[in-house]
Amino acid sequence: FARWLESIVPAVYESDAELARALGTSQANISRWRKGTTPQVPALLKLSRLTGTSVDVLLRIAGYQAGGNAS
Repeated sequence: FARWLESIVPAVYESDAELARALGTSQANISRWRKGTTPQVPALLKLSRLTGTSVDVLLRIAGYQAGGNAS
């Protein structure tokens, strides 16, 4: 998940703070996700809407569904 965050988010948001505001979460949460912590499903649902990434894809790469890569 951290690799996805690193690759897709800069294309949509200029900073972690901007992403955190859009998600209604803290910048510390974004930092934890970048370090490998898996976001909870509600955050993934919001990320899906904000980035245009399929919920199924995000659930897979976050490790909630088989076939994903949790990093």
